[in-house]
Amino acid sequence: MSDPVIRERMGCTTLVSARKDTFEDDDTGQLLVDWAIAHLGVLGPGQVYGLTPAYCFTGRGSTSQVGIKDAVAHLTFLAQAQEHQLVEDFSAAAAGVAAGTAAGDQGRPAGSDEA
Repeated sequence: MSDPVIRERMGCTTLVSARKDTFEDDDTGQLLVDWAIAHLGVLGPGQVYGLTPAYCFTGRGSTSQVGIKDAVAHLTFLAQAQEHQLVEDFSAAAAGVAAGTAAGDQGRPAGSDEA
């Protein structure tokens, strides 16, 4: 991902791709996005559903915390509110497993010495 334009476009695609909602209310198990749409309505341009206080501070999510926020302000706040961590590039690891599977070595990453 050395090309910054491609890296940025992939990030944009990830942010706007439809995903299954799996974030549940910690007390009731109700899906937060389903609850938000039903109770707060559909988002308009430049809006996001957000938790107050933010999940990064509490580690909890509940319908009582959900509100509609200005997207730029909320996402900027979240970007500044927590430490950033670099993690393993899972796309590269998956590509290694796929290459190993194609080569017939039972899905071990390419270059793995495991038997």
